[in-house]
Amino acid sequence: LYQLMGPIAKAQASEDTASLNMEPIFQNLGNIQSGFYVQHQYLGQQGLYKFFTLNYSVKYEKAQKGVATVTVIDDGKSYQINGIMFNRL
Repeated sequence: LYQLMGPIAKAQASEDTASLNMEPIFQNLGNIQSGFYVQHQYLGQQGLYKFFTLNYSVKYEKAQKGVATVTVIDDGKSYQINGIMFNRL
C-alpha cells in the first residue's frame, strides 16, 4: 500500500511508520474483498496542487461494509495518492 503513495506522502512518513500505523487497521478489518467507486470531492488548491478525495464503498474480510477514502493530489501533470482512510459502517 505504501508503494502506491506519492512523493509528498512518502516525505511525511517512512514505510516502517506507515506499516506500524496500518497494521491494527488490517487486523480489525481484514483485507478488502471488493469495492466500487461512489463519488469524489474537490477539496481545494494550494499553489499548483489540487486536492481531491475519492470515496469507495468496500466490503472487508472481517467487517460487513465500509468506506475507503483516498486523497489524491493533481499537480497538473500527474496524480499521486496522498493518503487513504478506511472506515467501517
